[in-house]
Amino acid sequence: MAAAVGFMFWEMLKIAVAIAMLVIAAKVVPNLSWPVLLVTMVVCMKVNWLALLWRRR
Repeated sequence: MAAAVGFMFWEMLKIAVAIAMLVIAAKVVPNLSWPVLLVTMVVCMKVNWLALLWRRR
């Protein structure tokens, strides 16, 4: 039970940090392209699965 709670805490912290970085990016970068930023963010998060699949071969 404690492991599950710890896992959920760190996952929620990761989401909060990602949202904070998006808010900061909106304030720091003047002409931010949101679609490009969000697509790049999703691609970066999904690349880990490709690395695991490549490592398995």
